[in-house]
Amino acid sequence: MKRRHPGAKLTLCWIPGRRDLEGNEHADQEAKRAARDDSSPPDSLPRYLTQGPLPASLSKVRQALSASFHATARTEWALSPRATPLSRIDDSLPSKRFIQLTAPLPRCHASLLIQLHTGHALLNYHLHCIATNKDEAAMDEQHWVEKSRWRVYTDGSDVDGGVGAAAVLITPGTAPKTLRYHLGPSTDHSVYEGKLVGLALGMELLHRERTCHAASCAADNTASLRATQNRKPHPAHYLVDELIQQIGTLQKRHPGIALTLRWVPGHKGIEGNELADIEAKKAARGDSSPAEDLPGWLRKRGTLPRSVSKARQTINTEITRQAKEEWRRSPRATRMDRIDNQMPSKTYRKLAERLPRRQASILIQLRTEHVPLQKYLHRIKKVDSPMCEQCGATPETVYHFLRECPAYEEQRRRLDGNAGATATQLRTLLNTPRAMTHLFRYIHDTGRFHTTYGDLTLHTASESRKQETRRRTETHGAAGH
Repeated sequence: MKRRHPGAKLTLCWIPGRRDLEGNEHADQEAKRAARDDSSPPDSLPRYLTQGPLPASLSKVRQALSASFHATARTEWALSPRATPLSRIDDSLPSKRFIQLTAPLPRCHASLLIQLHTGHALLNYHLHCIATNKDEAAMDEQHWVEKSRWRVYTDGSDVDGGVGAAAVLITPGTAPKTLRYHLGPSTDHSVYEGKLVGLALGMELLHRERTCHAASCAADNTASLRATQNRKPHPAHYLVDELIQQIGTLQKRHPGIALTLRWVPGHKGIEGNELADIEAKKAARGDSSPAEDLPGWLRKRGTLPRSVSKARQTINTEITRQAKEEWRRSPRATRMDRIDNQMPSKTYRKLAERLPRRQASILIQLRTEHVPLQKYLHRIKKVDSPMCEQCGATPETVYHFLRECPAYEEQRRRLDGNAGATATQLRTLLNTPRAMTHLFRYIHDTGRFHTTYGDLTLHTASESRKQETRRRTETHGAAGH
């Protein structure tokens, strides 16, 4: 082309499609005609296009074959009996996602993940029986009692500043067998850890039996039971690992054992659970079983490591306690009690987090009475008088502005009609999430802070969407003109 037209300047440029550009739309129509086998006459085409069909695209062939293989695989997978249970975990199988997920993992972790995906893990779903309600759990308990087989009941307890764990084994014709273990002070360990240790003690009791064909291990805490299926890092994960190892050892000791982990409601008169609760309280007070009776892994450890989550909880509790004590000694506490007697609390923080920055700022000022009303402005020597400029009858306080000033009577009637009883007191008006929209509507309607803050209306989600739609329509209309 350059030889045919010396000095010609050629520019390759991009244009957006489907934008009513005349030339682009015309080219699109002609391309669709060509796709339907309507080519230009051969004598008008470039020479290289008249020398036969173009070779097949290798990437397109590969893409077509891959799509065909995937379609066949999906069809065969949908007909497989394993498709339904696995679809609850991954409804996109077969896919590259799982391969990409397992590729960087160590072999042991990848193997375990595959087991969990397929339901072939050591603790698969049929080993658990977590009832959905107390009635179902009671029926399940009666079923196991009637079977008269091995039943283990476990528990963890926090009593008198200590944490303990216990397990009770009930077998036909013999006295209950128990194991107790004192974890340590409640500042270092949690009840959750105690319940995991209790389950491990239960596995130890079953392991010591000469024969054991079918057994259940019951706990009154579902979190500890479900933890055996959760391989993600979480508090006390090393105890879950020990428990899983204990179950594996138990299955080697009693091949073919049918083990069921189940939930029982606490303090419902279930004999085994009540015994486990009593023993766990003994352990919490420091009464452990003799060291030679405990599992080997507990003897080797001596004392369990301090729980990081429990330490964090203890520190946060102490910080909150100190903060509340210091706040009570503050001269502002008495004044703030009229508005919120829970300071410092999470309630207000959650309330403010949901508000736009401007409204959150105003709310803080109203609660602390550091809002630009006459009384506060007079206190910081910004105005000569604290009296309300609207009525002139009394100092303009927060309460006067929101509940008393006759100049805003009409706006206040709308506030009371919309917010109801929550609007009658500052304690509820400035602390109730559903009152916020009506509160800022009132503030906006009074125009009291309009010069400083502008529009303070707190729009609902539907109103915000309507405003955004209206704004876009106006913008497009202006652009059209």
